[in-house]
Amino acid sequence: MSSELTGRPEVPEPVAEDLADIERRQVEGELNDAVSPAMIMLLSHALVMAPHLMPGTVHRIFGSGAEDPDFQRDFTEQVGRVLALLRA
Repeated sequence: MSSELTGRPEVPEPVAEDLADIERRQVEGELNDAVSPAMIMLLSHALVMAPHLMPGTVHRIFGSGAEDPDFQRDFTEQVGRVLALLRA
């Protein structure tokens, strides 16, 4: 993942295994199958990385930085709500 930012190659992540796990969880009814496993994986990565990669945007939108405890608490709560929507 960091190779996209640095241009340096990295050891490949086990993407196929992760996608298969998401697909299995969809088949078992744990995750909603209305969203593709690839999109769920991309959204998960984006949710985690965005506050750290776009601190200026976070501050403009939320009025505080990613390091602010209030932001971290609210962000964690909101991410939980988003993930709950992906559950079946």
